[in-house]
Amino acid sequence: MCGSVDPGSTTDLDEHVGAHPRLRHPAGQRPFRVAARLDIPALHRLCPQPVHCWLCLPYDVYYDPGMFTERSPCLSRLRVIASLLTLFAITAAVGGCSGKASRTASSTTVSPQTPSPTTTLDPKAQVVARLQEILKVREEAFQRRDAGLLEDIYTTDCPCLQAGRAAIAELLKEHSVWKGRSVSIRVQNVSPVNQRLWFVIAIFDSRPFRIETENGKLIRQVSVEHQQYRFALARPVGSSSWLLGAATLLNGG
Repeated sequence: MCGSVDPGSTTDLDEHVGAHPRLRHPAGQRPFRVAARLDIPALHRLCPQPVHCWLCLPYDVYYDPGMFTERSPCLSRLRVIASLLTLFAITAAVGGCSGKASRTASSTTVSPQTPSPTTTLDPKAQVVARLQEILKVREEAFQRRDAGLLEDIYTTDCPCLQAGRAAIAELLKEHSVWKGRSVSIRVQNVSPVNQRLWFVIAIFDSRPFRIETENGKLIRQVSVEHQQYRFALARPVGSSSWLLGAATLLNGG
């Protein structure tokens, strides 16, 4: 099988090469180099081509420049193999991109949004905010001379309800209006009596304003007012709104 061979000696392989028209060198020189003593039938079993191609390089037997011409069957096979490898690489690349895109699309699913919890004011803040709203509606009732607005801010037994109705009736009778009136409160203390009754102590501030006739004639000038009141806010049974039940004057100036 395999053994050392003198490079200058003649072998059976030399005779086989000389008999083969594809392996003759034009100058009569040996077109190959022997790496091992190999029998020709064994080579044909390893490579079935009439002329051994460079795919059998591990055996290092032949080299013929004519094997790589345009019409060489070996070169044609190489082109087919190269085309198949290129097609395989393109198919794998496209498949990889498609798989990555599908994984990206599946991973970007929108999660359902959970509703944010509703922020509610504490009872103390609700009472103060409601008192400020009540005073705003009261001033609007006097500006518009509409006593019906007072029914939505006072309890039915509140003395302020009767006093407000009487004051508005007087304005209508005298054909007079309030001009430039503005009020505000400065809360000093807020305390509950029970779940349906709260007390608020605050300074009631009123800017100077004019009482005029409907024609704009001055009737009276009202000076600034700073008075401390204790407001009682109640929430009647069956009602969800706080109403003013009483306004007691503590001191003023």
